[in-house]
Amino acid sequence: MFLTKVRPSLWKQSSVTLRRGWVNGKCFATVASSSDFDEVMNLVKQRSIDYFYAGCMLPECMKVPFFVAQCFNTEVAAVRDHINGNVIAGRMRLQWLRDEINNHYEKNTVGATATLKCLFQMIDDYKWSFSFLDRIIEARELDLNDDTIQSCTDLDTYGECIFGSLGFLLMQSFGIVDDHMVEAWQRFSHTMAYGLLLRGTPYHFKHNKTYFPKDVCEKFGLLPIKACDLNSDAVRNVVKHLTDTALQNYKEAAAIWKEGSKGENKAFEDMVLLTTPSVFYLEQLRKHDYFILNKSLSSPFMNVKLQNRLLVQKKLHRY
Repeated sequence: MFLTKVRPSLWKQSSVTLRRGWVNGKCFATVASSSDFDEVMNLVKQRSIDYFYAGCMLPECMKVPFFVAQCFNTEVAAVRDHINGNVIAGRMRLQWLRDEINNHYEKNTVGATATLKCLFQMIDDYKWSFSFLDRIIEARELDLNDDTIQSCTDLDTYGECIFGSLGFLLMQSFGIVDDHMVEAWQRFSHTMAYGLLLRGTPYHFKHNKTYFPKDVCEKFGLLPIKACDLNSDAVRNVVKHLTDTALQNYKEAAAIWKEGSKGENKAFEDMVLLTTPSVFYLEQLRKHDYFILNKSLSSPFMNVKLQNRLLVQKKLHRY
């Protein structure tokens, strides 16, 4: 049976019911209860079921910090969905989150939501750097602008800000500083960004938008989205280029990851499974001849196949 829960004991290990600190003569407390962590788990399951499955495959010690980091990422990403095009409101919400985090670093303040309470617990327990959290917020601020992605390099940078930061927070939690693993994860984040873009493309098409990098569109003669045929060779060629580029990058990064995840780092080798949701989708897209509107790519059976893929990878250490 596929793992769908994190053992309650993990919450207890990670959650200190009351943590106190003294700043300028005043006592502050960080509170993160088991119910807060349960809410975080449920939010990840609701918002990103594929990464919930992948997170369940992580080494036990990594599960709690990953789910908290991923919940924070999904909460920041959800801001855009709740503002109805009001960019100012979105920026205000993101700035509020940034200020809340800053206040905790400076004054050890208590989080206003379950997500922030658990996030602050991780900051205290694992000494997470503000810079990684801020990069996630910065990337989502760019989302609010709804600007065209100019190049694949810009897409790589976007991936580093989100997926790179998530991975580096986990590495920071357990003192992973191996150069091979750092380089590999940076490259993994590029593949994950390509997967994110392509998975969202059918939805974007329905709203007469596309976020294909401009330089790739020009290379294959793809017209503006409102003028192009979604079944055209130009669209398929762009999708093929992005898919093949992402999978080749993953293959090269995986070889680097294997070099780094030896010896004392062997216990963290399965962290690579966090890339599986994106890689699996890209492989399925290639299997269906790069036809991004193929209905099977959005079928509920994709989740079943993903779970099976994760179980096999974890058992055989195949990636």
